Amino acid sequence: MTLLKPSTYSFDGYKSPYYKIILHVNGSIALCFGALAMYLTLFKSPKVFGAYKYFLFNISLWAFAFDVYMTILYSPKLLFPALIMCPEGLLETKNNGLAYVSFFFFLIFFGSSTIAIISAFIYRYAALKNKINFILSWPFLLFLGVLHFTYE
Repeated sequence: MTLLKPSTYSFDGYKSPYYKIILHVNGSIALCFGALAMYLTLFKSPKVFGAYKYFLFNISLWAFAFDVYMTILYSPKLLFPALIMCPEGLLETKNNGLAYVSFFFFLIFFGSSTIAIISAFIYRYAALKNKINFILSWPFLLFLGVLHFTYE
């Protein structure tokens, strides 16, 4: 049985160029398909979808924004066994304050993507219970909008 001791931890293995290549290739593919998903959802979805297409568009929009942030701006370098993410993209910095802000934005984008998916499920549940008018009311939509930015 191998025991991990703090004196044997090393982050030298994380300098592999393959990680960055795979991250950017995967991110580029996600950006292309995200843009396509937004276009198809907004302009090619059937009329019978009604307001639900905007909830689907919301999911695509936040997923696209999260992909832009993670692929171009943040480009995290994951360090294990310590759970650390260091920005290596355009937001790379040695300033702790800026690193905290960039991680805060990571949490915002992650939380917004999560709330977008949850709000689509709420819409579907409301459709089953015939409560669509409540879901599409301005107070509830405002609540969902605020929840997007305050979830984390």
